Parts: sequence; C-alpha cells; structure tokens
Amino acid sequence: MENNDNLKSLRGKLLITGTIKLETGMHIGASNDFAPIGSVDTPFIRDVVTQEPIIPGSSIKGKLRTLLAKSHCNDYIMNDIKEDKEEIKRLFGSVNPVKPARLQFYDLFITDETRQLFARDRYLYGWNQVWKHH
Repeated sequence: MENNDNLKSLRGKLLITGTIKLETGMHIGASNDFAPIGSVDTPFIRDVVTQEPIIPGSSIKGKLRTLLAKSHCNDYIMNDIKEDKEEIKRLFGSVNPVKPARLQFYDLFITDETRQLFARDRYLYGWNQVWKHH
C-alpha cells in the first residue's frame, strides 16, 4: 500500500499558456468609493522596465481562486476563506494550515500586435507618450 504522503507529492510540471483579449475596460484592485466623471480612479499597473501596462499574475491567480471558490458555494454569499475546499487550498495555497501553492502565475504582458496599435494611435493622434495616462 502506498504512503498517503506520496499521493500528494508533486509528480511533474505543466505549462499552460494563452492570450487574453480585453474587449471592455478592466480594473485591477479594490474599487474606490468615489471618482469624478472623467477622472482616472487608478493608474495602469506597469512593467518597471518597459513602462508598458501589465496584468499582474497575482490578479489572475486571485480571480481564478475566487471563481473556483464561488463554484463550490451553496449560496450567493461566498464561504469564508478558512472554509475553502481542500482542493482549492492545495492548488492556491493556504495560510492556516500552511500549504504551499501548487499553481504559479506570471505577469501578463501586451502583445506585439497591441504595441503596433498603440504606435499607430500615437502617430495618428500626436501623443508624445502613449503610456503616460496617470
């Protein structure tokens, strides 16, 4: 009979890649209570080297964890994080009890196609710095 600890050991790695297409506006982080019409409530999150907008891997991880946890709720109100199913704790990690995450998420960067669109708009509209939207 196999030891139960061996059943939970990491047996390999799987790399999943893809492309996300944003078709509407997107907000990362907590919402502010008030933002006047026409104002920017939060600046873009940017890559420190290129200053291009990015989607942090932690945001993707949080969204996927929330969606998975919601799918296991019996009500409209989500369970407390301490009541997450064991599978969710094993995949995304847990503080109490301490469990390392099995999934890793990396930051998402814009594609070359998006860079070309921004360059075209900069040319057409005379923007000096297309990323300067603070």
